[in-house]
Amino acid sequence: DELIVRLPYPANQLCTDDFTGRLANNTNLGAKGIIALQAFATMCDIAGAGDTTDCAKYSAAASDYAAVWTELAYSDVGLPHYKMSYNDLPGIKESWSIKYNLLWQRILRLKKPFAYDEIASREVAFYSSKLNTYGFPMDPRHTYVKLDWFTWAGAMGTDKDFLLVVDNIFRYANETVDRNPLTDLYYTDSGRQTFGGFIARPVVGAIFAKVLLEY
Repeated sequence: DELIVRLPYPANQLCTDDFTGRLANNTNLGAKGIIALQAFATMCDIAGAGDTTDCAKYSAAASDYAAVWTELAYSDVGLPHYKMSYNDLPGIKESWSIKYNLLWQRILRLKKPFAYDEIASREVAFYSSKLNTYGFPMDPRHTYVKLDWFTWAGAMGTDKDFLLVVDNIFRYANETVDRNPLTDLYYTDSGRQTFGGFIARPVVGAIFAKVLLEY
């Protein structure tokens, strides 16, 4: 019920990528909540909880919010894609971000709420147009990328798209001058590790995201 109240317009808040700062109407965060609503509705149905819970209410809300998201996030500036925020952002002419949370609609085998194949293919094609030496950034505000989100984004596309991501991660790990255990946050242009940390963390398990889609 909290998600129904808070969506489809996420407040000006931090997200898991708190080092990037607050962002209102964060489309990646919005997608996460919208998919969570549909996931709850699906579990509600599977559990046979319809006698005590209006499962359809959550599914309908997810579909309605996904329609709002798709309309307000869409941009045809450059290649068609979906913006970082519904809002115009000062100093950013081409708004975009990795929508890594969309992957969970496919991992959870949900047919709704988003038109997944259309949105994911459009997004991944756009990300590929932003490639630097060691991958594409998370958004236009910085040149760094989280290795886990980078991998999830690759898993949203074709096998070729995923291998492109893996090749970039291998190139980074092989060529970076920061000879530490594998980091999950690095600069895609210089190949340098960021913030002096983010090394040898469990999140690098995201490189197996593609496996979750196959089995």
